[in-house]
Amino acid sequence: MEFRSVDNGAGLVSLARTGYAGVRLSGHHVMPSMPDRDLVALIALLHDARGVGLRVLWSGECGDLDVRCLQHLDPPHQPDGTFAWSP
Repeated sequence: MEFRSVDNGAGLVSLARTGYAGVRLSGHHVMPSMPDRDLVALIALLHDARGVGLRVLWSGECGDLDVRCLQHLDPPHQPDGTFAWSP
């Protein structure tokens, strides 16, 4: 799914209620180069999905972005297959 395709938490709640364990985001998200609005939307999606019990599988890079405040969320897979931070 595209992360912009979920415009509110109700869509995530519906997915969780129908039995989905998680979602997979399409594309590769390079967080430091994303526009602020997109970065906030991505972090909100990760947070909201986690809040309703869904895991998010996604690919991305954090660069020098301080991820300490994001460590409770699902980390992205980097191009080499490792996680950007400890899951």
